[in-house]
Amino acid sequence: MPTENITSDGTEYEVEYAEFVECQHCDYQWDTSSEAERPTCPSCQRKTDREVVGKYYERYMKYSLFNGDETATEQVSGRFRYLADLIDAMSSNGWELHQTTSSSHVILTKGDFDPGEIVA
Repeated sequence: MPTENITSDGTEYEVEYAEFVECQHCDYQWDTSSEAERPTCPSCQRKTDREVVGKYYERYMKYSLFNGDETATEQVSGRFRYLADLIDAMSSNGWELHQTTSSSHVILTKGDFDPGEIVA
């Protein structure tokens, strides 16, 4: 997967994201992990030039406070602080945060494309 390096307040983040490409034949957009120069469109099944129209980042935070242990609480709060800082850094670099149904699920996009059902 491609990565983007973002620096904010002296902290460098390496963000791994999926690319959205658009078919030159039918204008269908999809996210692809394929690095093929000419990927096959899942809609019209034709090979198309690799035209990247956007980037998509998704992260789930897994957390558990088994017994309210102080160390566990510090670890979880540290993870959420890191994620909040990452979201701020990405937002400052052109990424758009989308509302999710869970406080532990984050979706950000960048580019000229319609993320559609991904952020629904």
